[in-house]
Amino acid sequence: MFIINNTCWGDYPLQEYAKNLKAEVEKLGVEVQLRTQNFDYYKGIKIRNLNGDGLILENKSKFIILHYGDNDTAELQALEQHPDCEGVISVNRFKEQNLYNLELPYHEKKYLLADEMYAGDYCGSFDRLANSGYFSGVLFPQRVEYFTEVQKHIPITVSTDRLPQIEYFLKLKQYKVILSPPGGCDINTRDIECFGLGIPIVRDEYKYRTDLIPGIHYISTGIVQEKGFKLFEDKQYLNNISIQSREYYSTYIKNQPHFQTIITNFLSI
Repeated sequence: MFIINNTCWGDYPLQEYAKNLKAEVEKLGVEVQLRTQNFDYYKGIKIRNLNGDGLILENKSKFIILHYGDNDTAELQALEQHPDCEGVISVNRFKEQNLYNLELPYHEKKYLLADEMYAGDYCGSFDRLANSGYFSGVLFPQRVEYFTEVQKHIPITVSTDRLPQIEYFLKLKQYKVILSPPGGCDINTRDIECFGLGIPIVRDEYKYRTDLIPGIHYISTGIVQEKGFKLFEDKQYLNNISIQSREYYSTYIKNQPHFQTIITNFLSI
């Protein structure tokens, strides 16, 4: 079996996921080759823009696509129409009938670490947490614009440093809220990490994950504009979001099908 992840855009989180997926599949006794070279085409179809959003899993010339992006791009649609494609597991189709009736798997190894580091101590450590929103990641114009708007209402700390995973999680746990600005998909790695750690996130309202409710599971940008700095003083409100987001993680993220379910079905094609 092959796992294909185009690396033309650099080191994306999906590359880490591809490595984890390879390790898990090999536990099933399946020989796996990880193709992460810089290439533009797969089966004659351009895939340059797929690298930040998806992985291709190939077995005996047949393939499926794990797609994390919000939009069904022309590239994705062309791949799906290919006669060798057995289907797409896509985050933005999670409300519809999906291949094998599964939702897209998340980065399970990373979230297991979040699970291990969750101590249920958000309320107990509340007074020691920084009265600031925190973000660590890649900056691009859309995010800079977002931070400029949020900064009108609450102080924020922005970092572009890449930290080892454990250090990064420990850093997140020093702040009362974490900023999750617009990116490549509706629900993202940062959201699930914070849900797992029980740390409230600030972000625009979800487009597709309508089961995630602002003021219950997360803090919408509109709520920040309304509350301003008083947000950091509302211990009960933030603690409730910490509890509810962690509960969502425990119910819908931890207990979803893992790699083996998808791979076993795929290998039986």
